[in-house]
Amino acid sequence: MLKKLLFIGSCGLVLGACAVESNVATYDGGSVTSAEFQARLESDYGKSMLSSMILEDVFKGELSADELAEITKQAKADLDTQIGSNGADSFNDYLEYYGISEATYLNNMVMSLVMEKVVTERVEISKDEYEELYEEYKPELTASHILVADEATANEVITKLNEGGDFATLASEYSIDSSASSGGSLGTFASGTMVTEFEDAAYAMEVGTYSATPVATEYGYHVIKLEAKAEKGTLKEMKESLKATVVAEILNGDGKELTAMIKELLEEKNVKILDEDLKDALSAYLPSEETTKTGSETESTEESSNIKPVDGTQSSSATSEVTSETTVEPVDPSVEGSSVEATTEEAEVVAE
Repeated sequence: MLKKLLFIGSCGLVLGACAVESNVATYDGGSVTSAEFQARLESDYGKSMLSSMILEDVFKGELSADELAEITKQAKADLDTQIGSNGADSFNDYLEYYGISEATYLNNMVMSLVMEKVVTERVEISKDEYEELYEEYKPELTASHILVADEATANEVITKLNEGGDFATLASEYSIDSSASSGGSLGTFASGTMVTEFEDAAYAMEVGTYSATPVATEYGYHVIKLEAKAEKGTLKEMKESLKATVVAEILNGDGKELTAMIKELLEEKNVKILDEDLKDALSAYLPSEETTKTGSETESTEESSNIKPVDGTQSSSATSEVTSETTVEPVDPSVEGSSVEATTEEAEVVAE
């Protein structure tokens, strides 16, 4: 790109009619030309921008125009809900704080849904895997709790419950948790949401009962009341939700499966980077020519010397790049320090 810019800058020598180069900023004693600005952009953000653009196009290319239109419609509705819940001022403050536009934020939401759909369509789950997922599945629970600082107080609460005390009233009186104001209600939650000790105790209870003994966790001592437990459907009825769980793990896990899927997509699309300065923009997924050549030479040497190669750390490096470049999941604007911060640079160069 820089070579191209330099060539354009000297076009007057070739054509004799090159326009004067424009400035993007001026100041006393100097200026920043458009060529300098573009060169710096490519140097600092070119690889990240190119990677984001390619990945976005490749993922979107897996869906039809109607599917993309429906996803965009859903993303806009979700954004309206977020703004309505948190307030327009709060949302605008969030955008200003992270230096992104509403269009970029919406595009991140669209890409999150696009990736989810593409991964869902491409992931394959065997019959045995479905059966294993079904066996491990735990239905959602609805529960309340009273959290106190010590075991003696927890036992005091249990004694009062045994004497006919009202759970919600005791929660508002004793609980040190924020849920005290709502009678200790925790609402409905899925397995894996709560700390292990709490979850194990809750799943072992019968609906309508409360803890016979205090449940100790890192937060203190809990007295739990199980309000309801969802029914576990048949495997046939749950296949879709079980697959959604697998997809969520791929998108939010360690990145290895997502990296492999992206690599497969790029190879199917025969992606090639022609700009020499940007050739390794997709190195997390596709090896460069130099890497391939080096690998071939190494393989040849290994064959001749009968030395078995040792697994390196390339996969973990690639996983890190996947996380930083393809994280497009939108975050509740009311939550500070969200994943949008990690993707601001990429977000700014994603097509608006």
